[in-house]
Amino acid sequence: MIGKRNSILLFYIILFGLLMIYQLNAQESEPKKYKLEVVYSKNIEVFCTLINLTDYWKERHTDFPFAAEARERFLPFQNHQAVNLTSKYLKKQWHTFFCHLALYLTDFPEAKVTSSLPQEYLNWFEGELKEYVAAVRDFYHKANYEGFWKEKKGFYEDLRVNIEEKMEKVDAPKILEDFYGMKKDRYFVVPAPQMPDMGLNVEIKSDERLYSYYVQGPMESERGPNYFINIGDLINNAFHEFGHTFLESTLNRNNELLQKYDYIYNKVQKGMRRKGYRTWHQVFIENLIRSIQARLMSKALGEKTAQLVLDIYSKQGFQLIRILYDITEEYERNREKYENFESFLPVLFIRLDEKMKNQ
Repeated sequence: MIGKRNSILLFYIILFGLLMIYQLNAQESEPKKYKLEVVYSKNIEVFCTLINLTDYWKERHTDFPFAAEARERFLPFQNHQAVNLTSKYLKKQWHTFFCHLALYLTDFPEAKVTSSLPQEYLNWFEGELKEYVAAVRDFYHKANYEGFWKEKKGFYEDLRVNIEEKMEKVDAPKILEDFYGMKKDRYFVVPAPQMPDMGLNVEIKSDERLYSYYVQGPMESERGPNYFINIGDLINNAFHEFGHTFLESTLNRNNELLQKYDYIYNKVQKGMRRKGYRTWHQVFIENLIRSIQARLMSKALGEKTAQLVLDIYSKQGFQLIRILYDITEEYERNREKYENFESFLPVLFIRLDEKMKNQ
């Protein structure tokens, strides 16, 4: 027979157990925190507007209607100092330079340089960074860019939601991290509707945390407000640009190994120079990253999609892609031997060397 004191104790034990069960169920019902977020960047859009006001527009621009509309709106400021300076720096560093800078600034109109800005950026500007940012702030104020941004907020939000819905169908961060054996703290997909049809990547290290950005302009074939209608294109490009933030640092740490096999460059450089890949580092990483894309697309959307990726890039002249695709299968089959992709890199080069010499 249970005494009164024991009865009270038993009551509280049962109550505590029920609370624990409720808490666990509540945790299970809560959506798991996703490491990837779709965001739009006011800063990137400001720099894209400036680029589109320079003569670069005649060489390359998107036909996406929104970009032409924005350019037309700000044409009266085409001779502003910020546009002239943008033209000057564009001849040296191209679009990716401005995306990096944009993400290292606080948002306009303040646009203050963060303390985490790497020294190499200061070198790029030859000591003129403060003057350039000040000129862009002046453009932002005089052109009433804030008014434009508020007016178009709905458009950017619709764009974000559309891409977010597609990205949520595939856990891209998990697929990337499982393959490379490395982790980032956060991933961001950034639609840039004023940028030409290109994808760019930025990695930022701040407070000992790694943030990986994938910035994408509209595809050439798309004209509507919701570009990236094809989820396959979106995921494939995300694997490519996020992959750069894994592979660039890996190859930089293993540059001696890369140079040991630079004879391969002479065999596969045909056609690569026309694509803008003029070094062994560029040719190798662009072939490797596409072979890995195919592997990751197989996990995300199936083997048929992977083979389609291989076919498309092979026809574009990436001669190493199928060889590297086969070699990386050895890595995937033997993950217990390799902590991460970097630890497999010496084996990858040995296998590549063997295959190239047999050819």
